[in-house]
Parts: sequence; C-alpha cells; structure tokens
Amino acid sequence: MNEPSSSRTATAASTAILMSSVLTTSVGITLESSLTLRQAGISDGSMLYLRDERDVPAAPDVYDVPSFAAESTERLPAVWAGPLRTVGLATVAGLLMAAAGSSFVVLLRGTGNRDSAMIGIAIGATLMLLGAIAGRVRSVPGGLALVAAGLATAGSTAFMVSPFATGALLLSAALVLAVVASGMATGKYIPFLSSAGLLLLLGGLWAVLALSTRDQPLSAGISGIVAIFALGVAPRLATVLTGLSGLDDDQRQGKRITRSTTLDAVHAAHATLTGWTLTAALVAGVAVVVVATAKNRPVWAVLLAVALLGALTFRGLALPLLAQRAGVYVAAAGACWGATQVFALATKQPLWLAVAAALAVLVLVASVIKVREQTAARLRVIASRLELLCVLATIPLVLGLSGAYTQLGQTFG
Repeated sequence: MNEPSSSRTATAASTAILMSSVLTTSVGITLESSLTLRQAGISDGSMLYLRDERDVPAAPDVYDVPSFAAESTERLPAVWAGPLRTVGLATVAGLLMAAAGSSFVVLLRGTGNRDSAMIGIAIGATLMLLGAIAGRVRSVPGGLALVAAGLATAGSTAFMVSPFATGALLLSAALVLAVVASGMATGKYIPFLSSAGLLLLLGGLWAVLALSTRDQPLSAGISGIVAIFALGVAPRLATVLTGLSGLDDDQRQGKRITRSTTLDAVHAAHATLTGWTLTAALVAGVAVVVVATAKNRPVWAVLLAVALLGALTFRGLALPLLAQRAGVYVAAAGACWGATQVFALATKQPLWLAVAAALAVLVLVASVIKVREQTAARLRVIASRLELLCVLATIPLVLGLSGAYTQLGQTFG
C-alpha cells in the first residue's frame, strides 16, 4: 500500500532536483533554457554538465563591466549601509555631543565659575545614563554613542581639575561609570560589569596607596603587580562567572546540555576575558610608566618596570582572541614607549632609545618569520617560564623600590 506514495515521493524529489538544475559548459557558463544548443553557440561534441544552481562556478568572463562592478560593490562587507551606517552616524553624533559638552565646561571655567568641574562631571554622567536607557529602549549604537560622549566630556573635565591625583581619580570613576552604562545599553551585564568591578578595584587600590604612602611610583608598582595577577586568573574567573565551567559539571551529572546554551556561555566567557584583559593591561601599562618616574631610585625603577613589562608581554602569548592579544601588545608597546621617554629624559643618554629600536627590530623580524608548530610550542613554553620569572621578580623588586632593604640595612648594619 505504500508503493504509490513512495513512487510519488521519489517522482517529486526527482522533479525538484531537475527544476533546481541547470546546464553549464566546462568553464561554468550557464546556458539559457529558452535557447537551443545552436543558438547558445554550442558546437557538436562539446561537453555539458548538469549542475545544481547553488554549485555552479562563477563564469570566468565578464560581459557587462558596470553591472558586475555594482554587484561586487554591494557584496563588500564595508559598504556604508545598514548597521555600518547606523554605527558611523552614531559615532559622529557622539563626537559632536562630546565637543559641545566639553566646550560648555571650558566656557564656564573661562568665566571663573568654581563649579565648572562638577557641572562637567554631571553632564558626562547624564549623557552616560541617557546612553544606557537609549541602548535598552531604542538603539544600541546610539546608546553607546551617548556613553562615549559622556566619557569624553567627563574625561576632558577631569584633566582640568587640580591637583592631578584628583583629576586622575575622577577619570577612573568616569571610566567605571562608562563601562557600567555600556553593559546596561548592550544587555551584556557579566562582561561589562565584571570589567567595571576590576577597574574599580585596581583604581581604588591605586588611589588608597597613593594617599597613604604619598609615593606615586610605589603605589603604581603595587597596583601593576595586582593587575598582572588579575591577568593570570582572568581565564579561570571568566569561565566561572559565565557558568561555562558549571556546564561541564552538569554534564558529568547526566544533565542535558544544549548546543545553544554552550555557545552562549563560550561567547560570554570570551567577552568577559576580553574585558578583564583590556582593563588589567591598561592599568599595568600605566603602572610601568609611573614606576619609571622614580628618579631617586633609578635601579629599582628600571628593574621593576622591566619585570612588569615582561610579565605583561609574555601573558599575551596565552590569550586566544585577536582583541585580547592585540590589547595586551598595544598596552605593552605604549608602556615601553612611555618608560623609554622617561628613562631617556632622566639619564640624558641615547641608550634607552637604542634599546627601544632593537626591540622594534626584533618584533618586526618575528612578524615576517614563519616558524613550525613544534618550534612555536617550545617558544610558548619558554615564554610561560619567563612570565613566571618576571611575576616572581616583581615582589622583591617592589620591596626594593619601597626602601625596605635600605631600612633593614640601617637597622641591622
């Protein structure tokens, strides 16, 4: 009784295959179904192919250059249309709002208004709040543009505040608020809020140390060490916060784990790891430059800056994604740049410029040399050991920067 229905099913499938198939030449030119072989210019003995329309290779010849150019342009990923147009216009709008807010604060300061700094901070906070609301209600790019405008306004205001430590503290607070607002605007709470928490922790630690010790290089050195440790624990903490490690435990217990749930957890873990990496790398890079300013303790300053810079650079080799590794490398390069300038100005010697140039040549050579996978694995092991050595070296070096060894020598000498 099933034979007629099976026959109809097979016939329908064959018909569908034939309807979606086309005749092509050996070079991929599709023949028009309305033309005869002679009209299509097919000579006797030519080989024709019956292919699915989706598998037909592109024709090697172009017969209409303007149409082909227009179609190729529309297929490019960076066309000013759709989401890219929204992001581009939102970015321009954010810059214009930041310019307006910053100019208003500068104008108030020029008139002698004592509350200009607080007004600037209030404008920045208001823009960030509006950005968080707009991102959740209307448009994520528009919300992020408002958040960026608020950060730019608050940041420019913070640099007008004296003393410098107070301005830096206000800038850190503005960064934390901007990260929190970005999390609310995008709905990605774990990556952004965890990054804001880390920034608040590192910035708060730095501020407390600076106020208690009155020693900026020392407080920067301790904060840089904490940032390096945060980089080390970031992968594990990211899997815990996003629940990725818990999925493995659930699977052992016999629970059903769906593909979509696992992918969401993986993406959230990578986003959290990226946020932590960029935040910790930024703090560590700034710490290297500030440590280098300890002119009265040049030996300890140089050694601690080199140890922090080495630990930051080698940590980047263990990170998988482009944003993570590029963030670490950019922070390390910026820190090397800043520390080199500080050391060169302090010593009046071109040695540090030569060291920076040598490092640049080394990185340039590494970018053009292709190594085998076995060699790359050995290099990663060596880099991991060097990273551990740099991290362990930071503890005695920061003690030397604090003057602990000098005090011990005076006590027991």
